[in-house]
Amino acid sequence: MEPTPDQPLDDFERQLARMPRRAAPPEWRADILAKADAAAAARGPERPRSRADAPSSPSNPVLQLWAWLTGISPAWRALAAVWAACLAVNHFIAEAPTGLLASGGDRGSLAPEQIAAARAQRAELLQLAGLSEPRSPDPQPARPPGPRSALRRPERPSFG
Repeated sequence: MEPTPDQPLDDFERQLARMPRRAAPPEWRADILAKADAAAAARGPERPRSRADAPSSPSNPVLQLWAWLTGISPAWRALAAVWAACLAVNHFIAEAPTGLLASGGDRGSLAPEQIAAARAQRAELLQLAGLSEPRSPDPQPARPPGPRSALRRPERPSFG
């Protein structure tokens, strides 16, 4: 049987657990604490941080946006960039609305000639597509809906 990569690590940990632990020499502790106290004294007295100590936000809106964006994960920044690019492309490529939508009119304001031309164009498109003219819905259904009990099956289910 071949040893797994975890087995040597387990053996090493067992060997370390069997070894007695030794305390650090006391002079090391005193030396380390003395150096830490000297470094703290060189920095000056510590005072509690307040909101006034925080760096102020830049007044430039672009820098504010940059500061806000740098706090966001890269995935969200990439998604925002894709959306911004899509909106920019859509803005520059999209054409101005024309016709009925641009005028803000409704169907009642169309001239009878325009309605006839639209119907003729629709009929021609349906003919080219090989489709038939859609039928207008019947005012009454073919048969009135029956009771739901008529939908049930006459036979009984078998459980055996």
